[in-house]
Amino acid sequence: MTLARAPSALAAPERSYLLGLPWEREVVDGVEEQDRDRRRNKQLDALVREWSRRARRAETVPNLYLLARAYGLRFSEARDQAEAATTADEKERLARTAQGDLESALSAYADVLRVEPRCYFAHHDIAVLELRREDRRRRSAFDHLVQALRINEGYVDARRKLVRLYLEGNQQQEAVKQLEVLVRQVPDDGVARVQLIGGLVQVGRHAEAESYVQAGLAAQPDHPAYLDLLAQIQLATGRFEEGLATYRSLARANPSMGQPFLGILRALEARREQMPSEPPRFDDYLFALRGLLRLETDPERRAHLEGDIRTMETQRLKPTLPEGAEPTLDQVLQILDSAPDEADRARAVYWVLTRDAPPDDATMRRIARHVGPTTEPAAGVRAVAVRALAEVGGTSTVPIVRLALADEDARVRQAALDGLVVIGLRDRAPRRALVAVVHLLHDDRNADVAASARLGVLQLSEHRLGLADDADEKAHRAAYDAWLASAEGEEVLARALDGYDVLKDRFADDILGRYLMHASGIVAKAAYDAIGRFVASLPPGDARVRWWDQRPPLDHADFRAEALAATRQRLETWRSQRP
Repeated sequence: MTLARAPSALAAPERSYLLGLPWEREVVDGVEEQDRDRRRNKQLDALVREWSRRARRAETVPNLYLLARAYGLRFSEARDQAEAATTADEKERLARTAQGDLESALSAYADVLRVEPRCYFAHHDIAVLELRREDRRRRSAFDHLVQALRINEGYVDARRKLVRLYLEGNQQQEAVKQLEVLVRQVPDDGVARVQLIGGLVQVGRHAEAESYVQAGLAAQPDHPAYLDLLAQIQLATGRFEEGLATYRSLARANPSMGQPFLGILRALEARREQMPSEPPRFDDYLFALRGLLRLETDPERRAHLEGDIRTMETQRLKPTLPEGAEPTLDQVLQILDSAPDEADRARAVYWVLTRDAPPDDATMRRIARHVGPTTEPAAGVRAVAVRALAEVGGTSTVPIVRLALADEDARVRQAALDGLVVIGLRDRAPRRALVAVVHLLHDDRNADVAASARLGVLQLSEHRLGLADDADEKAHRAAYDAWLASAEGEEVLARALDGYDVLKDRFADDILGRYLMHASGIVAKAAYDAIGRFVASLPPGDARVRWWDQRPPLDHADFRAEALAATRQRLETWRSQRP
C-alpha cells in the first residue's frame, strides 16, 4: 500500500501563477474538469475521446492543450503498467501503447504551441513527458522548462523541475540560483528550503546555510532535516564536537532514521584521517553501528554490521583483559568471580561470550550472576555484556537478559532490548522476545528506550524471521500469527504504534500501511493516529501533507467499531487475569 502518492506530474498550475493571458483560466478550469471526470470514470479513454471531439469542434488553446494532456495522462498510466507488468509479452504490449500515446501527446502539444507560442503550460508538460519516456531526453526537457520560465518566471512547477535536473546533473551552483528564487516565490515550501540549504552547503556558503537552518529551527526546533544540515555545517566548519553532538541528539530522537548514524560514522572516519594519533571514540562508533543494525533487515548486511560491532568491542575491551593475546577460559572466569571492579567483570563476561567455543551450562550459570540489575558503575561495559549474552546465548538466555530490563541505566535497558530483538529475529522466538520487549513500550525513565521498544515490537511482528519451508516451522509461524491476532497480541501491536512517530525521513509505508488495514480495530486506529502525527510534523509544503488532507474514507468505517468494542472487552479480561 502506498500512503504518499506524489501529485500528478501533469497537475494543473496554481491560479496564483497566472499571467492574465486570455486562455489561462479556461485551461485551469478544464484541467479540474478532466481530473473530476478521471476520478469518476477511472478511464482515460473516455477523456481522450471527449477532448478529441472538442478540439475538432474548435481549435482553441484550451481544447488543444487539454487533448494533449489527456494523451499525456494515458501515456503515464501505460508506462506505469508496463513497468509493473510481470510477463515480457504484457510489458511489450503496454510499452507499445505508451509509445503511441506519447507521440500523440507530443503532436498535440506542438499544435498548442503553433496556435499559442506563449503557452508555458505546454512547455512544462512536454518536459515532463520527455523525462518519463524510455529514452529520457534531459536536454529537450531542460530547454522546454527554461522556455516556460522565460514566458512566466512565476511558474513554480517548472522551476521545481528545473532544480531537479540541475541536482541530477550535479550542477550545484545553478541549482542554488533557482532555489533562491523558488524560496522567495514560495516562502512556505519546506522542501525547497531544505534543498537550498543543502545546495549552499555543497558550494561552501556555510554562513548563509546556517542562517537558513537557524531560522527553520526557530520555527520547528525538532525538524530532522534542519538538524541533519546543521550537523553537516558544524562538521564542515571545523566544529567537530558540536556536529557530533547534533547527530547524536538527532539519532536519539529519531532512532529509525539512518542518516544521523551514517553521519556519525563519516565524521569519525574523517576525524581519524585528520588526527590519527587521537584515541578512537569507541562509544560513538558503537552507538552508530548499533543504530544501523537495528534498522537493517538484510541478513548479509546485518552480519557485516555485527562483525564490525564485535571487532570494535574487542578493540575497546582488549587492553583491560589479562596479559597475553588469548587468555585461558579459567583465567577469565577467575576474574569473573573475584575481581572487585565491575568493569573488569563485565569485560570478562564479554570475552567469554564472544569466544569461538560457546560456553557450557556451568559457565553460563556463573555469567548470569553478573548480568542482573545493579546501580554500580561501568554501565556501558555492563550493557556490552548483556548484548553479548543475547547474541551468543540465544533463546535460553531470555530470562537472564530480561533481568537487565529493570536496570537503572538506560544503556543497559537499551542493550537488553536490542538483545531480545536479536533473539526474536534470529532464533525464531518472537513471542518470548515480544512479551519481554513490551515492558519497555512506556519506559517513563528514558524516551529513547521506549521509542526503540516500539520499533523492536514492530520489527518482531513483521515476520522477518527467515523461516524455512518445512512443517514444523510452518506450524511455528501459524502459532505466532494466531498469537498476534489474539487480544494480547493486538494490545502489543497497538501499544507499539501508540506514539510511533520516529520515522522522520521516510513515510512508513511498509509498517504503518499494513497496520492501517489491520483486521483489528484497535490496531488500525493506532496506525491511523501514528500516520496523522507523522504528517503533522512535516512542513506545510510537503506533498504528503496535501495527500493526508485529501485522504479518501477508509474501507473499515469507524475502524470496524464492532471489532474495536469486542477487542476492548477481550483486553479487559486479559488484563484482569494478567499477573
